[in-house]
Amino acid sequence: MTQAATLGQATVKKALDTYFGGMSRLDMHASISAFAPDGVSDDPRGSGVQRGRAAIEAYFSGLASALESFTIAPTSIYPSGDGVAVHWQATWRGRNGRSGTFTGIDAITIDAAGQITELVGYWDAGTVLAEMSAT
Repeated sequence: MTQAATLGQATVKKALDTYFGGMSRLDMHASISAFAPDGVSDDPRGSGVQRGRAAIEAYFSGLASALESFTIAPTSIYPSGDGVAVHWQATWRGRNGRSGTFTGIDAITIDAAGQITELVGYWDAGTVLAEMSAT
């Protein structure tokens, strides 16, 4: 079995800082700039694959529209080859006055240029999105 080339720590850090930093500012354009132009996102897994920066940005902007504030940060990072698994924690406050905290895992593939080519997210979307959109 051949493993893809291992990414440098600085490359991984830059991609994750761009992605999670933009999300934490609710700046989807900045966050999605971490993706390769033809990047793919399935976040949360099974929600439908978004292909390309424009589709990914539109999807995440739709989710963010219910939020007043949002922070998300990696708690553990596990690199392997051209990928990284990231366990993260997020806190949110909705425009509906509700708030919460949740955790998840993202499986992320990063290319040699340091851009995300694929992101697959795992988190309890049903519960979290219902709270975010409840009236």
